[in-house]
Amino acid sequence: MTTAVAEIEYIPVDAKLKREAESVLSQIGMSYAQAVDILARRIIFRQKFPEDLEQPPIPCIEDMTEEELDMHIQRAFDEIEAGKYHTAEEVRQIMEAENDGF
Repeated sequence: MTTAVAEIEYIPVDAKLKREAESVLSQIGMSYAQAVDILARRIIFRQKFPEDLEQPPIPCIEDMTEEELDMHIQRAFDEIEAGKYHTAEEVRQIMEAENDGF
């Protein structure tokens, strides 16, 4: 019988994002590593990225109702008031860091 050997891989992940994911996963009895393993297996099995995990399309203003647009604008104002925003310089730094590996 052949046993799989775990390969240790270091992948840069936003620390806060990882902590939040680990918190959710622990509630269902799964580790972060197990979730990554499941994702890799699904990609191999389907030979593509799982559709249910693909990024949703960016909403287009022309396709929104007035109520939907108001909701998005209000959410943006609420996030700004709560301090959940990045300056233009921070966004540039984040984008540069994300593109370093590409």
